Amino acid sequence: MTTPDLPTFRRQAARLVPVAGTFLAGTTALATVAAALLTSVSALAADLSIQVDAIRQATGTLQLAVYSSEASFRKQAVREMRLPATEGTMAIKVTDLPPGEYAVMLFQDINGNDKLDSNMLGIPKEPWGGSVQRSVMGAPGWADTRFELPAAGKVLTIRVNH
Repeated sequence: MTTPDLPTFRRQAARLVPVAGTFLAGTTALATVAAALLTSVSALAADLSIQVDAIRQATGTLQLAVYSSEASFRKQAVREMRLPATEGTMAIKVTDLPPGEYAVMLFQDINGNDKLDSNMLGIPKEPWGGSVQRSVMGAPGWADTRFELPAAGKVLTIRVNH
């Protein structure tokens, strides 16, 4: 193997510098794009603020479920929360949800058995509520409770039924 003379070595090195510069510029550009994507992903997360009104007693827990589709409604929540019930109004914040369609259902578990108790006719014996958009007979379904959560977030007011 022969060693190139100094002028030949400089010429070869000069040809490598742009390649190395291009590689570094490409790496920097890739890092910039990756940072922008990570920022935009967090920017796509929305917050849902829920005000729960008409809680009559500070007994048991308020159990809340957020659903993201008709197929998962009342089966598989994307978020669940259990909070100590307080009398009057409760403010609840569900963070980092992707914008889209959702429904919320909740009940106050007064006796602590982790289920909404009902009588023989199926009428709830414990306070309950949801993101019901219209009056319904019977248990509300997805079409009765769904709402749009924009990227800017949303404030939802739920009045508990007794």
